[in-house]
Amino acid sequence: MNTLGREKQLLRAEMKKRLASFSDAWKEEKSGRLCAVLAALEFWPSLSALAAFLPLPDEPDLRPLLERALAEGKTLFLPRIDGDTLVFHRVSDLQNGLQQHAYGMSEPSPALPPADWTAAGNSVLFLVPGLAFDRRGGRLGRGKGFYDRFFGSFAKQAAGGARILGAAFSCQLALSLPQSETDFPLDGLVTDEGVFPAQSALQSQIAASVSGTT
Repeated sequence: MNTLGREKQLLRAEMKKRLASFSDAWKEEKSGRLCAVLAALEFWPSLSALAAFLPLPDEPDLRPLLERALAEGKTLFLPRIDGDTLVFHRVSDLQNGLQQHAYGMSEPSPALPPADWTAAGNSVLFLVPGLAFDRRGGRLGRGKGFYDRFFGSFAKQAAGGARILGAAFSCQLALSLPQSETDFPLDGLVTDEGVFPAQSALQSQIAASVSGTT
């Protein structure tokens, strides 16, 4: 394992330990706040589709937001792990058509319709899980590369209009994360404390410098 890989491994272990220290009640409260922040996004009413996730035990529970999206007539897509590939399916009911994955989260059944991005409309919001995020659009996943590979392919085939945001607890926001050329940059991060649009590396350095003087 190279230096970058070791650094990421240590950060993953640190964040998993931090998240494991919080109670279920804490996670439920923070998840509710995160859903409220997302529903209040300026562009939420105009979204045609939402591509989100069902949580692992240490991830935010976005199900209230997913239910709201369905009730408002938005198309909902959820991911399924197929080998080393992430496949999205259209989901119309969170009570049926889901199955448990060995990793611990629920995912769509393979029988559900696959996502048709060309028919999803021109305003799609992706909400992406992860262990840590920074203000430059950096994301630290769990090391399998599912989302990085998916977005690398998606960016080549999809039309414009898609926003890709991390969705996490505020304690998962880091000052800076190690990134490689295969790590797909996000457009920003949404937490229970608000929205953090991705900054350029220069903007992040200036922000860090200002923060360090206050």
